[in-house]
Amino acid sequence: MDDTVDERILSRVFSQLGFPKIDMNNFQDRLKFQKLVYLMQNFGLPLGYGYSWYVRGPYSPELTKTLFSISNNPALFSKGKELRFKEEAAVVSRIDEFGKLLGVDLTDPLFLEVLASMVFIKKAHRSKKLDDDELKTLLLSLKPRLKHEENIELTLHKACSKIANFN
Repeated sequence: MDDTVDERILSRVFSQLGFPKIDMNNFQDRLKFQKLVYLMQNFGLPLGYGYSWYVRGPYSPELTKTLFSISNNPALFSKGKELRFKEEAAVVSRIDEFGKLLGVDLTDPLFLEVLASMVFIKKAHRSKKLDDDELKTLLLSLKPRLKHEENIELTLHKACSKIANFN
């Protein structure tokens, strides 16, 4: 099987973020990778995936296929690490900025779901200019199960503090 440019690019991006591999064997990891790509695209790293609203927020079926392809063939991930971007220094700098912005939350599926969902909702309701409280209320009405998550208020607050970094 020939690897695609998409697989090499994603492998390089996740390697740059410090991930040792892409593993799609459990739901939390699948959720994490979906939301990270969505957030990176809204952070100014155009990776080319289209998203629509789904049960856990923004979702890209095409991205899922690419991620499973990498997960099922670890050599793709290793090969992707060797990829050099056209604007290497600028792209690497932006990926590193993204990683620093999220910090420990880079691997927290719940936080990533909340933040990505808030970015998606804010973009969908751009004309209304939702404030943080309106955004939280709308998110919880669209995803009532989040109300039962441990420390959800702290997670919502933290997501609101970072949302301005995503267009």
